[in-house]
Amino acid sequence: MRNSIANILRFALLLFLQVVIMNNINFGGYINPQIYILYVFLFPYYNKHRSFFILSSFFLGLSIDFFMNSGGINAFSLTLIAYLRPSIFNIIMGNQAVNDKLSLRELPFSKSITYVLLLTFFHHTALFWLENFSFDELGIMFFRILLSTLYSTVFILISLSLFFRKKQ
Repeated sequence: MRNSIANILRFALLLFLQVVIMNNINFGGYINPQIYILYVFLFPYYNKHRSFFILSSFFLGLSIDFFMNSGGINAFSLTLIAYLRPSIFNIIMGNQAVNDKLSLRELPFSKSITYVLLLTFFHHTALFWLENFSFDELGIMFFRILLSTLYSTVFILISLSLFFRKKQ
């Protein structure tokens, strides 16, 4: 029950932060940090809740789309990385035994950065590809993907280190 309340509060807080604060931050007119994808990183890694996790990720993305009037691109992008999360997690962990209850907090710092960077890159690639939906200006699109991925990753890692420290 406590986990469910924490996930609902996390959902609402990240929705609020993205819509009210982060959508009003633009670096150079192209770069907008996407902090709401932190939901995917913080959701507990339990296989039995995978359907709920993917569905709640879809609804968070859909809520962002509703406020941004963006036609479903955030819903698709967030659902995509929610679906890919276990595979990416297993790839990054390598041959180490992966516990179903292992969380991002328990990963070594270098693997955490790789994990966040990869999922953020996949999210931004899907997001900007659907937003552009054309092969015109591919250079600008790749530039936006790269810089937005870097800025979002920095925001996410700062948020994780400030607010979600390892339990001792």
